Amino acid sequence: MDEVLAALRGIFSDLRVERLSVTWPADDDNVWFISREGGAEMQLDSRENGQLPFLLESDISMVEVDDAGLAVETLTAWLRG
Repeated sequence: MDEVLAALRGIFSDLRVERLSVTWPADDDNVWFISREGGAEMQLDSRENGQLPFLLESDISMVEVDDAGLAVETLTAWLRG
């Protein structure tokens, strides 16, 4: 997860990343919301501790990837619109 977020921040200076805030320790907090200024919001889900595979979701698509590079490539395309 760190690799994906670092790569996206290197591509998009206006990237916003927010991790889901949960109420209970048993709740799944492996969910991040990613967006750019004025752009659509994407959702990135991972296994525990940010491990693969990642589930990438946008308003128009949902895809599961098992490679960080592919996650960056897919999210970059979506964030560019």
